[in-house]
Amino acid sequence: MGGRSFKYCSKKIFIIKADGSQIPLYYGEIKIVKTTGEYHAIPRTALAEQARTWKFLELWVDPVLFPPKILMLVGDEDGTCRIFNPASNYKLIVTHPNYQAAQEWLLEDEYERVKGQLLAEEVL
Repeated sequence: MGGRSFKYCSKKIFIIKADGSQIPLYYGEIKIVKTTGEYHAIPRTALAEQARTWKFLELWVDPVLFPPKILMLVGDEDGTCRIFNPASNYKLIVTHPNYQAAQEWLLEDEYERVKGQLLAEEVL
């Protein structure tokens, strides 16, 4: 089994959606099958960048809906909190400057926190 080789690209790369909007990529990966030459490109967006700086994450649920709507709150090392929607390919919903603002936003929409937190230090 061969090793991986990596190439650095200094140019900014974007996914261009059908509506013309652009999503910046922080890095990507291309897998090439040597025997066939086929390739598969895997873009990595803001969530991948945050994977290096997150401190904790929580799941929040809207129990009124069925099936319940679930959102993921990710707290960063600098105190910033981002809320992602796992059902929409982890689309970033909103960014807050701190945990209290993120919590108030979720509670205002009647979300309830699932008990517990996953800490980066326990995983990494």
